[in-house]
Amino acid sequence: MLTRSMESLEPRRLFAVTPNDPLFPQQWWMQTVSAPQAWDLTTGSSKVVVNVNDTGIDYTHPDLYLSVWLNQKEIPFAIGRKGLTDTDADGLITFWDLNAKQGSKLVNGSFVSDVNANGYIDGGDLLSDPRWENGVDNGGNGYADDLIGWDFVNDDNDPFDDNIHGTACAGIIGSPANNGEGGVGLVWRVQLMATKGFDETASSSVPAEQVAGIYYAADNGARISNNSWGGSTSKSDKPIFSSAVDYALGKNMLWVAAAGNSGYNNDKTGSQQFFPASFSQPNIIAVAASTQSDQLWSGSSYGLTSVDLAAPGDGIGTTIPVKQDPAFPYAGFTGSSMAAPFVAGAAALLLARNPNLSSAQLKDLIMSNVDPLPAFAGKTVSGGRLNIYRALAAVPAPAGALATSTSTAFSTTRIPAVRDLLATPDGVLHVLLTSSISIAR
Repeated sequence: MLTRSMESLEPRRLFAVTPNDPLFPQQWWMQTVSAPQAWDLTTGSSKVVVNVNDTGIDYTHPDLYLSVWLNQKEIPFAIGRKGLTDTDADGLITFWDLNAKQGSKLVNGSFVSDVNANGYIDGGDLLSDPRWENGVDNGGNGYADDLIGWDFVNDDNDPFDDNIHGTACAGIIGSPANNGEGGVGLVWRVQLMATKGFDETASSSVPAEQVAGIYYAADNGARISNNSWGGSTSKSDKPIFSSAVDYALGKNMLWVAAAGNSGYNNDKTGSQQFFPASFSQPNIIAVAASTQSDQLWSGSSYGLTSVDLAAPGDGIGTTIPVKQDPAFPYAGFTGSSMAAPFVAGAAALLLARNPNLSSAQLKDLIMSNVDPLPAFAGKTVSGGRLNIYRALAAVPAPAGALATSTSTAFSTTRIPAVRDLLATPDGVLHVLLTSSISIAR
């Protein structure tokens, strides 16, 4: 199927990029969405910021720390003006730069320290370093020391994932490739902005904790927001969520939403209709979960007018917080929560190829270039499943497109062994909110 679809687009292009990550051969979902062919066009850019609005991100994870967002406006003046080196010359200081080595020494070693002694520089090191976490709102956005995002549950600058869900979504979007670690994400170079709106039990009784992340991300440079949660929002809470999505629209943000896991037709009203995915704003792209055999996953919600497309969401292996399994921080999950990050990752690759695309153009490119399949006809707006290569091939790279880099100039800790990605039972995390919002895992 991959060869046929590829040949129909560009008969002479047969090359597909294959990363060396040890778990990649098990990642069937990458072949399904034609990611290896897409990587021949771009593998991403650190200039693209994707918001993960969820339970937080384990920013110390060996297969995620390089992709964590670093707020350029919060880099202290004393550090930023005294010699931090942009080692990859992309105009930003990122965790790639903070970990770059010349020989055995960190290029920026005068300004960073491995405080948590895990062998690399990660977000936790900056949050424990008074040179960086200096108590000053350098960016002037009302959030002091928001170096890597914000925790709206505890109202602090540490959006660490003390659950699992946000880290799982982040890994699908942005685990770096060719680093000898675990599997690979859709986007090899990207910045993942963590906004934490759910606590360690994936619960919250305050809708404002989720919507605050939307406003924050839209105001701080994220062009894409992944929201793998939702529920049967109460009448009084609907305007709160809807207004936040409206705000994101005004900021040209593509708002990716999980369709839900009740097996419900979201075109119908009722207690199982899933919000915010079922709101009508044009910047929302709602995603159903598909299986390895290109069927609609039995638990996935759907809707001919309310769910835009399908993406892999059945038995998807991805990252989990290191504390869950220090020897092997990876597991498998099922649900529309896992499908949504595929679309967020696709949008990030599109922006890397052409940073001038609007949210409307991103949505149109993704939906107009699906693989049309019988299982999704009458079940989704597009009638198909995500095909990233088709979408990318429809976008000529403009002059001055964002730089791409897939190599590392430093070593990282290696996973000791390859194990089955699908080791964790499927399940859905239900949270108790006034608006009945749940994590859609």
